[in-house]
Amino acid sequence: MAHEQQLQSRGPGWSCIVRVPVEAASPEAETEPEISATSGPPILSPFGFALDGNGNQLIPTEPDPSILSIEEGIDRLFQTFKVPKLGGASGDLGWSSFAAYQRCPYLWKRLYVDVPEGEIRRGRPGMPLEVGSATHGLLAVKYSKMIDSTYPITPEVTRDFLLDVGCDGMAVMEAWRLYEHYEVQYEDDYLTPLAVEYHAVDPKTRESCRYDLIARVERAHPGVAAGTYAVETKTASRFDDATLDGWRNDGEVIGQTMIWKRLNLDEKFGPLVGVMVNVLGKQKVPQFHRTIVPPQGWQIKQHGQDLRMWHALRRLAVATGMFPRARTNCIGRYGKCSQWEHCADGVDGPG
Repeated sequence: MAHEQQLQSRGPGWSCIVRVPVEAASPEAETEPEISATSGPPILSPFGFALDGNGNQLIPTEPDPSILSIEEGIDRLFQTFKVPKLGGASGDLGWSSFAAYQRCPYLWKRLYVDVPEGEIRRGRPGMPLEVGSATHGLLAVKYSKMIDSTYPITPEVTRDFLLDVGCDGMAVMEAWRLYEHYEVQYEDDYLTPLAVEYHAVDPKTRESCRYDLIARVERAHPGVAAGTYAVETKTASRFDDATLDGWRNDGEVIGQTMIWKRLNLDEKFGPLVGVMVNVLGKQKVPQFHRTIVPPQGWQIKQHGQDLRMWHALRRLAVATGMFPRARTNCIGRYGKCSQWEHCADGVDGPG
């Protein structure tokens, strides 16, 4: 049976329907979302895609600010069910903040400085990030339900809620496609969840991280030792060397082992075997891969020294009011920077 969602049309007589098959498919089967449209004017997706009148061609469009982002939709989900929010930014001294400054000091200023204290500006995410956010939400709910059977939200409820509140149906249903294949792939999963979206803060440095999942492997499996893992979920369009092996030098992954060791989370969850990067592939037939990154003492020490230097540079920027734009990074792996309109078009006035 296929789940089906009709998106809000933008003119009389035109609409877009996204259908995703529930059943697991063989590698030869067609598993991409089936996108069809009635004849008429182009049908716009809010995140940079459009179909021609016959539903055949994807052409670039500008994002639609009226569409609710996945993160905003998930915020409303938890508010509606009156449960603590799962996920979100880990704070000004979390990896997302450091990564923003490393990418572009002016981007960091826009996201973390030019906002009320304690808040973070949310730029308009592109489709890949929206799919990733929805996938994270579905898995967070899944594992929360496994830990506590009385947890009031299910993945199905999450999917329907995001569609009902006006999030992008294409992003939601692509995430649902990945989730359903994930369920088949790991039907007899060896991961036993211990904590979901666990937020950890070093009280001495205030550096922080958020673990997508902390889980235990009760008995060894091929290539997977028994013990405790911090599980970091990622979505990827292709499986190349950077996607499968690049995590060994990833700041977020190294930072998670660093915070774990500083807070001695071994006492709470058991000795850490490593960070398990749980990659969901967005191929026509989704592929899955888990890369295990063991803790490296020398790398953790190096990372801590690097972060102290980056933090000093940020303090200097704040003190001098100098935040240069790194225009070479305005377009990255996920497309345009979230502040593109501000810097390219001066949407909010000169900054």
